[in-house]
Amino acid sequence: RLCEKANLQRHLYANYPIDKLFSLFDRLIEKWKNPNYPIRQKVETELPVVTGFSPEMIRLAMDELVWMLEPARLEKKLKTELRGIPRSSELRYYENELTAYQWVPIGSVLHVCAGNVFIGAAGSLIEGLITGNVTILKMPSAETVFMPQFIKSLQENDEDGVV
Repeated sequence: RLCEKANLQRHLYANYPIDKLFSLFDRLIEKWKNPNYPIRQKVETELPVVTGFSPEMIRLAMDELVWMLEPARLEKKLKTELRGIPRSSELRYYENELTAYQWVPIGSVLHVCAGNVFIGAAGSLIEGLITGNVTILKMPSAETVFMPQFIKSLQENDEDGVV
């Protein structure tokens, strides 16, 4: 059922404007960089118990999350890794290379998240979103704090209700 639902949603994600995602990420940055953000406080309180990481390490991870969400960095990543080829259903011909390129979302992507690096799951989700894919996360059984809270934060700040 999960895969069927993902398949039904794939066209919505594939066509969702990246500038709207970046606006969402800007809103999330403002929330997550604030140590008084209630969801961040909950994560910072519960994660040391669940993961064994120190409170200082958790705070560093929160800084990393803010960095991961930065639209300028994500845009640079897209341009670098996808060679500036825009997302399109049409082939783009580059005469100087005598080659045609295109990239399109593949639809659904499954990420099996590592149990020892909780922040990595957020990176997988963010990259799935900016490439227009539905992301299915298989969370580790031992760490069930961060991603549910991060997804809650995404949903609360998603003005279009797409994410």
